[in-house]
Amino acid sequence: MSVSPVSVSAPVPGVVARFASGAGASFLCVRPSVRSFSRWVAVALFSSSAAAGSFAAAAASRFGFSFCAVRSRGSWFAVSVPCSVSWFASPGGSLPCLWSSFGAGGGGGSAPSCPPSSPSSPSPAAPFAGVVSVGFSGSRSLSPAASAALSSLLPLVPAGVRVSVGCAAGADAVVRSWFGASSSLLVFSVASGRFGVGRSAFARRSSRCVLSVASGSRGLLAVLPSSPVPPAGVAPSRSFRGGGSGSWGSAAFALGRGRRVLLWLPSGSRPPLWSGVSWSSAGALGSAGCWWLGVPAPRALSLSLF
Repeated sequence: MSVSPVSVSAPVPGVVARFASGAGASFLCVRPSVRSFSRWVAVALFSSSAAAGSFAAAAASRFGFSFCAVRSRGSWFAVSVPCSVSWFASPGGSLPCLWSSFGAGGGGGSAPSCPPSSPSSPSPAAPFAGVVSVGFSGSRSLSPAASAALSSLLPLVPAGVRVSVGCAAGADAVVRSWFGASSSLLVFSVASGRFGVGRSAFARRSSRCVLSVASGSRGLLAVLPSSPVPPAGVAPSRSFRGGGSGSWGSAAFALGRGRRVLLWLPSGSRPPLWSGVSWSSAGALGSAGCWWLGVPAPRALSLSLF
């Protein structure tokens, strides 16, 4: 194998993504690479070795490379294609990479919720780096998978950070029990009377809980909704609107107010396509689902990559 000539220029990730999707890839990961002459690669993941080999040969020919490497990654076959990235806005405490799912890809069936793991796979612990406050919002009736995911996440919360949570059963109760002895625990209770009366009191309670979380990389709101899909009309906003779901309403309100969101979804589900929000996989922690990190991002980030 020989190296690519200096006259060869690397394609932007969006071009590789469209080519890989048409070839039957299931996932694409854009990440730095010391082996790439462009210092970045777009790694296409296939469930079939034949499909991966065919794509590798076609990509090398189309983009003028001497070769595109194919490597086995567990039950997946990865094809690394050098790509060109002019700049990458990486949120504090996160890995400089971007995952994209193409659905079922060439293998048929439904796509898993998390990209296949590897030694460099992201971890839910990364978003907690440098935080001073963490909030929690979740279903009153956690599924066994969501309960396991939350129980695995709580030990990752750094000692001494402010923890904000509501007064409900389910996820709120699990968090209150875990941090019950901490002087940094803030419980937002409707029964306190501070948020008025009636159903609107619960929305005001949730809003205050979200706003107690620091904005940007210094804060994080973990959300475990009962449904993997937000109610119709729920989207990031500076006003609270849950459409009947306090968890999704809190996630949308947090992103609309410049807070990062760590969202858990069950297997086979992916985050909503909300304008102005950048989602990246944050790992599975061994649960039957995936954590996704949502960061309010300007459109310029997507345009620079694609």
